[in-house]
Amino acid sequence: MKRIIYILLFCVFNLSLAKAQSSWFNVTPPINDLLLNRIQFTSENTGFAIGPMISLSGGYLLKTTNAGTNWQSIFIDFAWVWSLFFIDNNTGYIAGSNSSDGVLAKTTNGGIYWSLQNTGIGTALLTVFFIDNNTGFVGGKYNYVAKTTNGGNNWIYKPGALGQEFNDIYFIDANTGFIIGNSNTINKTTNGGDNWIQLNYGSPYNYTSIHFLNNSTGYICTQTSSDSSIVYKTTNKGENWIYLSNIPTVLSSIFFPNLNTGYTTGGKKIFTTSNGGLNWTSQMPDSNANSNWRTVCFINDNTGFIAGAHGLIMKTTDGGNVFINNISNNIPNKFYLFQNYPNPFNPVTKIRFEIPSDIKSQTQDGYFPLRRGVGGMTTLKIFDILGREVAILVNESLNPGTYEVTFDGSNIASGIYFYQMKSGEFSNTKKLFLIK
Repeated sequence: MKRIIYILLFCVFNLSLAKAQSSWFNVTPPINDLLLNRIQFTSENTGFAIGPMISLSGGYLLKTTNAGTNWQSIFIDFAWVWSLFFIDNNTGYIAGSNSSDGVLAKTTNGGIYWSLQNTGIGTALLTVFFIDNNTGFVGGKYNYVAKTTNGGNNWIYKPGALGQEFNDIYFIDANTGFIIGNSNTINKTTNGGDNWIQLNYGSPYNYTSIHFLNNSTGYICTQTSSDSSIVYKTTNKGENWIYLSNIPTVLSSIFFPNLNTGYTTGGKKIFTTSNGGLNWTSQMPDSNANSNWRTVCFINDNTGFIAGAHGLIMKTTDGGNVFINNISNNIPNKFYLFQNYPNPFNPVTKIRFEIPSDIKSQTQDGYFPLRRGVGGMTTLKIFDILGREVAILVNESLNPGTYEVTFDGSNIASGIYFYQMKSGEFSNTKKLFLIK
């Protein structure tokens, strides 16, 4: 049995709690009773997300063919659906349960129609993964793992993996794969799932998500308590796992678009790293108190999606970060929000604003002293003409100064938008025009 190596170097492997500026924006209307558990993109434009209805039988598959601009809702009436895996834009599988039985279904036309697979599985299926068109695996409750070698026509039970229930499967090649789950369960196979090696077992941790960048380097996130999680890393095909960081939220998904940059999400937060997991910075894409982000994926270094409660999906095209430039050493004597420039714009514009050392102002040009201090919590948000939030450009405590941020409207339609700045009792809104 391979053991997990815990390397606790607080001076190096630490969690940065500084909040990055978030530029995530909603791309789906809310479906209040829907909890999206998995999201996957099979190409730059085509993606799928799936999850169960909380109070009703069944669930929804959401599909986009234009990089997340629009999503088609496909109701799944035959099961509570927990996971999905698409081999390409057309062929995919969903795993779930119906009462106490496992349910697996296959589509060959991009999710429009589904055919139930005769698995004979008597337990809920929670995760599915395919290596190629023929070979795939499913995992579920009560140590259940099954394999197909003919595209899902037949499934063979593969005993040996241990765990109360399995949350995720990942294969790095035809022979080497992992299945993880509750009670600190990491199982590895080196012969295509015929036998499983128990890497660690028996502690109270629940492993929730696994992702590999290549045949050697991978990451796992695990829930350690009701408000804390740990990220582990391997650089030797999972022979050993290195402790990286403790993150103050319950993590449910992890994804790395490249060797340096990674994302993990859960609860109301998403965290990002730019140095291979050594340091993590929190992003807060949604101020909604009911947020529960369950899954994250990226289609390139900058473009990614998160999904979760209420059927919401959010997208970023800049890796989730908007960098705020402090462009002057002079301290302003009042708040001021400038008109964006250029305006109209296509697709990029800049927005400048000023924060004084005396926290003042209720109006743009007239003000009265409120208190003396060193800045305060400032937000700068973009809204469409219906008042819907499009992007959060600033959401943090800023020191006095003059700042400038860049807004990229590449992924929204032409039209009239509004940007609103709030800081202390100051609030001001201006209009901007996107013309493509």
